[in-house]
Amino acid sequence: LEFLQGERVAFLGNSLAERMNLFGHFETLLQTRFPKKELVIRNFARPAEAVSIQQRSADYTALDDPQLAFGADTYFCFFGFNESYAGPEGIDAFKTDYANYLDMIAQRYPRDDTNSPPRFILVSPIAFEPTGDPLLPNGEKENENLKLYSVAVSEVAAARQLAFVDVFEATHKMLCDKPGLQYTINGCHLNDAGDREIARMIDENAFGSASSASFGSPSYETLRSAINDKSWVH
Repeated sequence: LEFLQGERVAFLGNSLAERMNLFGHFETLLQTRFPKKELVIRNFARPAEAVSIQQRSADYTALDDPQLAFGADTYFCFFGFNESYAGPEGIDAFKTDYANYLDMIAQRYPRDDTNSPPRFILVSPIAFEPTGDPLLPNGEKENENLKLYSVAVSEVAAARQLAFVDVFEATHKMLCDKPGLQYTINGCHLNDAGDREIARMIDENAFGSASSASFGSPSYETLRSAINDKSWVH
């Protein structure tokens, strides 16, 4: 994957992407990897978002449609987790709904005045972390379904010749290494450490090499702090 000078990049999807607003690791890695490209990045993800459900307040676009105003060239799409609760029988509907969603975004939010469609990069769902808490799921059934939905996302991407970023298998190995809240706050919503590691996986998978970023260094944290401040405003 490559970016053009000044490319406008947006995130769409569920809480996996939405919580990146809290920690900022993936955006920090993007800016570190492409320091001279002057990327403009916005996060439009929402909790509970699904390819068939996008809940917004009635006056969300009363002044303007933020996504239309931004005009993204490229979208990273994070779907499949919420939909996975429909189980194996919901996969065909998910694939159809995902295709319809991509068509809707392309039609409603073209990348330029010639109505060229934006570029889509589809990211698989991550695995569920076994928490060790008897009041929370142990993750076995969740991960069985999430694996199926990760494959479904890859099939949607292949059918449309879109880039696909698979992080399910790597996150399953990491998150299921031992029970307990190592990388999430409840099995599915990432904490700072989880956001950092998943960001690293997405970045390496998408671009084919490890980032030059030095996690935790003063320069890295200065950039990440600025990104997180921006995210609160936008």
